[in-house]
Amino acid sequence: NIMSRKGNTQMSRDAASLTTLQRVDSSIVEILSSANQVSMYIFDEQQHLWKRHKLEGPLFVLKRNDFPRFRMMILNRDSPTNEVYDITEDFHVELIDPYLIFRSPDTKDPSHRQVIIYGVWFPDAAERQTIFNLLGRLTKAQAAPPSIGSVMTSASNHPQSIQREQQHQQQQQQQHQQ
Repeated sequence: NIMSRKGNTQMSRDAASLTTLQRVDSSIVEILSSANQVSMYIFDEQQHLWKRHKLEGPLFVLKRNDFPRFRMMILNRDSPTNEVYDITEDFHVELIDPYLIFRSPDTKDPSHRQVIIYGVWFPDAAERQTIFNLLGRLTKAQAAPPSIGSVMTSASNHPQSIQREQQHQQQQQQQHQQ
């Protein structure tokens, strides 16, 4: 059966990739998605143009058992230095064909206020869309819900909204009884 052999090949490739990635970062527990080949570009804000970044290779979106929980890694075929980008609630990603665009703090800047704009080129449009959708979901999932304290503070500042909610509940109960 060709399909099961193809599936087994993909599974063994993922297992080999996971082992390789865990040598780079022992906190990795799962490959959430991957792209076979990407090329990276950096936006030069002074000259307003894209410059090729010396980075090409497979891209992986990873789940970790440490902070940050999610990370994107590109295994560089052009040098032994791999690139790692943390996917937190602050991660910003856009899809502007044919690129996936994201912002990341400049790791060379100790204040982490400098931001670099990256463009990732995917030869496979389906892989680009899959990675974009996943990064969007991971970013949204990490956005912190409001704390109980902030909810209580805002509720106590608006007694009318509490009264309206209580009146609404009473009306619903009365309608049920009729």
